[in-house]
Amino acid sequence: MWLHGVVRLAAPSAALLTLVIAGCGGGAGQASRTPGPASPSAGATASASPTPTSAPDTESVALVAVGLGTYLETAVPVAVVRNSATAHSATGVRVHFAVVNPAGMTVQQTDAEVGALAPQQTSAIAGRIDLRASGDHAVATLSVAGFSDPKPPTITAGPAACSGCPGNGPGFGTVHAVLTAAPSAPLPPFVSATAVCYDAGGAVVGGGTTVVAPRASGVDDPVILSSRAVRCDMYAAPAGL
Repeated sequence: MWLHGVVRLAAPSAALLTLVIAGCGGGAGQASRTPGPASPSAGATASASPTPTSAPDTESVALVAVGLGTYLETAVPVAVVRNSATAHSATGVRVHFAVVNPAGMTVQQTDAEVGALAPQQTSAIAGRIDLRASGDHAVATLSVAGFSDPKPPTITAGPAACSGCPGNGPGFGTVHAVLTAAPSAPLPPFVSATAVCYDAGGAVVGGGTTVVAPRASGVDDPVILSSRAVRCDMYAAPAGL
């Protein structure tokens, strides 16, 4: 039985970027909000030196890689994302996925979201689609609701291992990883644990996502794979609302 948690939210979008990945390849792009220039500090007298100001932060989230896992009538589009900001957390990071068939027609769509990404944090977002047609690749559109004061990651995922993953072709398996909650940070109501699986060439060939309690010590995430995976990674982030 396939169990899968997907969190969807039609959050307001501050910026949009569309990325098309042929087959199960990866790519890069970003959705950003460009801050205005910093206001100069006023000196005590006309002859005083101006107070140095720090450079504006890069308030953007980048699409690091996108791929598609397909098996029978199920498709799991996956996106790896990274908050490029060094001094702000990204909130409401949402991906709109479209699955495209070999003829270039969209056969199904879905949205998925994580609630927040800490500064410089890399995470993953995955959807699940029941297909009645062949899916060839995924189109991912990234949006960010906004940026806030920096908050450290509240949940981290340890090394991941896939049990039952097919050795030579498409299929399904279960990715297990240990989750660790920050000892003093306020915990979110729920955590999105997302597995991303790669082939020997580094292309994303599938994955899955599960919503768990914030103090869960581990997660078993069912994954869908379109071809043989040589490794899987697990990411954890506050679940979207």
